[in-house]
Formats: sequence, C-alpha cells, structure tokens
Amino acid sequence: MPMRLGGLQFSAAMVLALAYFGLIVQSRAIPADLHPCKGLAEARCGTLMVFENRLAKHGRRIPIAVSVVPGTGPYRAEPIFILQGGPGQAATDIASDIVHDWEAELRKTHDVVLVDQRGTGKSNGLRCAPAAAPQEYFGHVEYDPARLKACRAQLERRADLTLYGSSLAADDLDEVRAWLGYVKIILWGGSYGTKEAQVYMRQYPTHVAAAILDGVDSFGSRDPLYYAYGSQKGLERVFADCAAQPSCAKAYPNLSGDFAILLDRFRRGPLNAHVHPDPMSPPVTVRYSLGDFGYTVRGLLYSPERSALLPSQITASAASGNVDVFAQAYYERARALGQAISGGMYLSITCSEVQPYTPDDVTRWTAGTFLGDYMVNDYRNACALWPRARIPASYFRPLTSDIPTLLFSGGRDPTTPAEFAEGVARHLSQSKHSVFPRGGHGNADNPCGMSIVKAFLKTKSVEGLDISCAKTVSSAVAFKVPAKQGPEQQR
Repeated sequence: MPMRLGGLQFSAAMVLALAYFGLIVQSRAIPADLHPCKGLAEARCGTLMVFENRLAKHGRRIPIAVSVVPGTGPYRAEPIFILQGGPGQAATDIASDIVHDWEAELRKTHDVVLVDQRGTGKSNGLRCAPAAAPQEYFGHVEYDPARLKACRAQLERRADLTLYGSSLAADDLDEVRAWLGYVKIILWGGSYGTKEAQVYMRQYPTHVAAAILDGVDSFGSRDPLYYAYGSQKGLERVFADCAAQPSCAKAYPNLSGDFAILLDRFRRGPLNAHVHPDPMSPPVTVRYSLGDFGYTVRGLLYSPERSALLPSQITASAASGNVDVFAQAYYERARALGQAISGGMYLSITCSEVQPYTPDDVTRWTAGTFLGDYMVNDYRNACALWPRARIPASYFRPLTSDIPTLLFSGGRDPTTPAEFAEGVARHLSQSKHSVFPRGGHGNADNPCGMSIVKAFLKTKSVEGLDISCAKTVSSAVAFKVPAKQGPEQQR
C-alpha cells in the first residue's frame, strides 16, 4: 500500500524545542506511486521519469529509480540522501543494509533516500558485459579494446553517452527532492559520491542543510593520475605502522626489502598464478603482471582489515615466490567491481570530468611508485574509445560554500588522500575535517566516525564538534603475525 506522510500538529513551544534539536518534520506527502519495495516492505520504491537531455527537454526519457527508507521515530529532521561511489554504484542496492544494519539513532530521526544516479542500477544502467573467463580480467583495469567497442555500440542504442555526467545527475536529484516533497536535505557522499555532493551543493545551495563527505574527491582531481602517488603513500604508512607495532616489526623485519623482491620479479615479466573462480572450482592458471600486482596492493589498502594482512602476505610471497594470494585478491576485486559498477557510466564520467594532464605530469606523479603508470595508460586507452562530454572550465573550480560540512579521510587511503580533502575544506567556511591515521577509503561508518556524524547532525554545525576520537582510537585491526607471538594492538 502506498505510504503517505502528512505533517503533524505541534504547539509553538514544541516547535521551538524541535527546531533546537533539528527535528522539525517537513510537511510533505510521499508520492502515491511509491510502493513497498519488492522483498523489503519497510522501504518504499518508485520511479521518476526525466529527460535524458534536460537542456533540450524533449526526446528520450529515462527512469530514475528511488528508494525511501522512512524514519522510525515520530519526529524527523531533514532526510539523508546517500550518494554512492564508483562512479557507477547504484544507491538502491544498499536499501536492505539501511533497513537492517544502519545506525538506529539516525534511522529514528531521518528518512533515508537512495537514488540510482542516471546510468546506474535501474536508472538506465549503462552496464558492460563482464569478462567470460578469469584470464580476461588480468592485464588491464578497464576493458580490452574489442569488448569496450562492443559495449559502446550496445549502449548507444539506448543512451547518449555524453549525457550521463555529474551536473545533469544533480538536476535529477533535485527533481527527486521536489517530487518527494522535501525542502532541505542532508547529503552523505562516499568517494565519487563526495564530488556529486559538491556538484549539488554548488547548483542547489539553498536546498542543502548539511553535508558529510567521506573519502573526499575534488574538482581538481585528475584521476587516475594521482592514484600511484596515493597508493605509495598508503603503503608506506602500512610499513611505518608495522614498524611501530613490536610484534609486527619482529615478525617482518625486512618488509620494504621483501616488497622490493616482489617488484623485481614482476619487472622481469608476468608470473604464472592460480585463482579459483569460486570455492568449489579447480584453480585456473593466469598471467599476473607487475601492473596487476600494483593494482592488487592498491585495492587492499582500501580496507584496514585487508591492509593489516599485507605484511604477512608480502613476506610469505617474497620467500616462496608464490603470488597466488595476490592474484586471487585481484580477481575477486575485479569481478566484484564488474558486478557493482555500471562500466559505461563510469567511463562517461571519468573520461570527461577530469582535468587534462601531460606526459610530464605522468612522470612526476608516478615516478618511484610501485603502481607506476599502469592505471594512467589503461584509462587513457579506454577513454580513447569512449565519447566525451564538453565540460565547461567553471566545473573544475573549487566549491566555495558556507554549508555545514563534515569531511572524513584515512591515512592509508590510496585514492583520496587526506591532503586532497584539506584542499576542499579550505573553501568551505563551515567545515571540519576528521582524519583517521590508519583508516582506509571510507571512515564515517566506524564507531568513532559514526559518533562524530551523530553529534554533527544533531546541530548541523561544526562549532565545538569533538573529533578527537579519530586521533586517539585506532581505526585498524592489529597486523597478522605468527600465532606464537600473539596479536598486539597498534599504538
């Protein structure tokens, strides 16, 4: 049965009290064509049709899929719109997680709105066919030329691939906001979603009550140019953290040297490795290159739990010459991303919304790094086969805003280093930046990060906001060491 939320009647004193705590109920009626989501009755789902070409306002219409998870309490603050990363992840995919696993205190006081950005999920998702065999995942991050050309030809039958950028998506998002009857909203973006949040903040500043940016991307980013630099810094942080943990330092006294041994082997040429397509399948032999290995290590740095395994994995592989554990991690990550990311939308944004760079820039930012220019070359080859939108120079200017904004960064993050978030924060007059020294890519959902978020959303102000737990509480698990030494928390 469609849900309809009407305004409640309050006394003047109660209205003032609720306003102080940020809990004014916004008068609205959820559109009647929202219905219980299939298999998730606690949420409401629907579709808003928009013009693919919003400027022309005619021609092809595309669906924008929406899921609303209503707040559980009687009083509601502004709704939280969650903006996914990638780019290319579908927000509605996490509706069940919001219903069953999300912070109860936030669920009580906020509706949560999930919108599949144009080109993702059920919003005319621009998906490319995944690789058919494990061997096809290796040797490149994006698609091989033949598969990429086929994907483009298939998608162009139902989409203008130059019309799936961030600015048009922000227009869609605001149309969804108005359709749902909300006046102001709270933006919560992760990774690429932080850039989409900034686009919306710039285009619709009066509709934003507050913003949370976790793993902060910027308009000045030139992805993937900075990936090698960020990955090198993240790995060096792991090495330093291991050296500072006595049990780790004792177990792996030559960690950087062991890593150098692995790099030297890969520089002589790809190695044979074995991966299991699934737990019940026999192993498949693949050719595993230096670039593949670098991409694997970068992926492991995203998570504190996974990066905590790096010292043991590096040391064991250097000693044995067996790199299967890394090849398996590469395969699982590549396959998961292929399933979660709409590859066509990913390329439509990353090939168009990045400032150009020169060969000298590539040398400067990749020299002396374990990843090198592998990802730069791979992206360049993919983008040469993909149509690009014309992006005005004004798009790349930093966002200047006084919207209350909370930023999170991780010290081991290989993709959005803390220093880049600092550059964004400098132009946000009402912002606070919380850095987790041992954190990876995304930190708002750990216990410390969530406590900061809840305090921030109670007042929607950074004044007096206590973020000290990020410095004093470890956000990473202990490094894996031989059992006889026992685990030891990082200090």
